[in-house]
Amino acid sequence: MSTAYRVEEHFQGHGVWGDEGFGDVLDDVPKRVPRFRPGVRKSGAGSAASGAGTLSGLTVPMRPHRCEVLGRKADVRSKSVPKMVKSSVGKYEFAEPMKEVKYDVGFNCVIPVRIGNSVFRMCVDTGGGRSMIRKEFSDKLQKNSHTCKQVLQRNRIIDEVRCTGVCDGMSSATLDFTALVQLTLDPVREDGGKPPPPVDFQLEMGELPNASDSLLMGFPDIVRHQIKFYDDADGNIWVDWGVLGVTVLAERPRQDPSV
Repeated sequence: MSTAYRVEEHFQGHGVWGDEGFGDVLDDVPKRVPRFRPGVRKSGAGSAASGAGTLSGLTVPMRPHRCEVLGRKADVRSKSVPKMVKSSVGKYEFAEPMKEVKYDVGFNCVIPVRIGNSVFRMCVDTGGGRSMIRKEFSDKLQKNSHTCKQVLQRNRIIDEVRCTGVCDGMSSATLDFTALVQLTLDPVREDGGKPPPPVDFQLEMGELPNASDSLLMGFPDIVRHQIKFYDDADGNIWVDWGVLGVTVLAERPRQDPSV
């Protein structure tokens, strides 16, 4: 068994960056950690219509999780034009039948970052108030000989801190510790040329038990690194790290031509 596979097995279920499909829950750990080398989409074969991105010489599909709208398939659409009418209780509302539309869960900005020699998925979340790391993942980083040196510091949080959700009343477990982790970016050039060398940076993250993302960069750190987002003519999503002077590719969702 190779060293790379043993490392991946150790971090199973914690956001290992794999080649079996972006956007999937990565419970099945890949047999190797792909290195992130330059590669950009070109027009023609493998273009945006295929809904795949080229990373490390691999063409991989990017699929967000999808859901049905209001428990019904939205492929049946009403041809009516909804009109605003005054109801019996005196309020204005749109009258039925209303047009049915597809509206899935969308996608987040997820990029590859290296910790040691292993590549993991990190969500760059402009809606996150602070950067966070899944506590169970942080524990594994500290216990693994290939990643423990990248956990530079661990501190206890003085006050009681919780995360609130998008719905009123949602709250997380308390964040009791922070972890200062050294992460590495492998830059990619948009023109496909030779990229700059890897860049290291440090990120202090609150340890959140059972967090939905193994690694999440919050808005304050996004501002501090002067990060910008844009897409190109082929639909690739680029993340420009202004302070570090590099760009990386984000995973991209599969395009649905029916929407």
